[in-house]
Amino acid sequence: MKILLALLALLAFNVKAQEPAFPQRGPLEITVLFPAGSSADVTARMLADGMSRQLGQRVLVVNRPGAGGAIGYKYVAAQKPDGYSLV
Repeated sequence: MKILLALLALLAFNVKAQEPAFPQRGPLEITVLFPAGSSADVTARMLADGMSRQLGQRVLVVNRPGAGGAIGYKYVAAQKPDGYSLV
């Protein structure tokens, strides 16, 4: 039983090592549903700054206010589901 668990642990480690590094291309984009200067905007910009330093990748903050957030949500929903567009 211990041998089987050890083999499964090695297999899991091997699979994890083969995952591609994230992010590999282009900047990440955080969509803020409120106008520039709002508390949500300021918070997103602080978050983007920290993420940029941690990931070594540009993180953009884009404001798309209006329609109770529907404009921003619709924009992000239309993007490719690859993790590069966040709300």
